[in-house]
Amino acid sequence: MTGYLWPIFLLFGGQLPATFHCLLTVERVLAVNRVSWYRSRWTWRHRLYLSSLGIFICVLLSFVAFVVSFASPTLNDNRICAVMDSTGIIYGTIHYCWIACSYMIAFGVTLNLFLKSHGTKYLNQTEKKKQMAILILSGINVLMVSVPNFVLVADQWHSDEFDVLLVGVAYLLYGFQSCFNLPIFYFFRLEFRRRCHELLRFRRNGSNTIVSNDMSRQKLSRVNASFVNTAI
Repeated sequence: MTGYLWPIFLLFGGQLPATFHCLLTVERVLAVNRVSWYRSRWTWRHRLYLSSLGIFICVLLSFVAFVVSFASPTLNDNRICAVMDSTGIIYGTIHYCWIACSYMIAFGVTLNLFLKSHGTKYLNQTEKKKQMAILILSGINVLMVSVPNFVLVADQWHSDEFDVLLVGVAYLLYGFQSCFNLPIFYFFRLEFRRRCHELLRFRRNGSNTIVSNDMSRQKLSRVNASFVNTAI
């Protein structure tokens, strides 16, 4: 890790989304349990504070990883520096468990809020679908990030007990995780679906505008020609 910079991006790429996802549950808790305060007091500054806290946590964890790698350097056989290979098994375990627990905490809080607020009469159908989308995405994160992370950690500590195919599938789940975001937001978020339709109709609307402009010009030229003929 001390010889190349790309392990830092690997650490941030895993820790930053998980940390932000966990911190966003703070805003959801306030939005449900402190409705009046949230609507009157919560501003973009509070979101900025949460984002700064998440970045600070990730920078702190990366600094710890750098110190651990500097104190006990390891020489890899190739340049494929995974987290476990570049930082060691102890910090790698902390790294993967932090990501897995962040998504699990976010899912637990989101599920609790969903069960509390879904049966109330204060939420309309659109708000219920929004909460359903957030809950489904949190569950997918647990299934495709938290569970594979625990598998990877267990494989490093007990490599003889896991099949290579199982570990490979666990790695592949990271790539499939983002494939579910678009259809879930499309079916459960009305404003997202409308924006998608507007983007898809943009070029057609533009062509219709051009055609209508041409037709109006032709009509105007015909009217001018009729006036000229009448004057003659």
